[in-house]
Amino acid sequence: MHRDIKPTNIMFKIPSNVSKDLSPLEIIKNSDLKLIDFGLSSTTTFAQSEVGNKIYGAPEVGNGIYGPKSDIYSVGAVLYELLTMKLFFPYKQTVNLGCDSDLSKLIMNMLSVDINTRP
Repeated sequence: MHRDIKPTNIMFKIPSNVSKDLSPLEIIKNSDLKLIDFGLSSTTTFAQSEVGNKIYGAPEVGNGIYGPKSDIYSVGAVLYELLTMKLFFPYKQTVNLGCDSDLSKLIMNMLSVDINTRP
């Protein structure tokens, strides 16, 4: 478990053969995504502590409960922000994310308050 997934902990490694003249979106499409800052990570499958960022953290983290699906929620919150340019707040969900409906459904499932319905 990473336990602190947020935009500042996501980097892109741009291969040397990718032209810098491409648009930012094309550069990202041709790059490798890297997750960084494993200072709060844990190898246990379940932890009882409040860690990470409150904006991107799953609801259960506020109760000191953290599991692998908490990271799924955090990734969903980051994807939501990338697509809408707005922070995700539970109960104020935008159903139309302006993307493919399957991707939209996946992201909204990732952001489920019910941990058991997350992928």
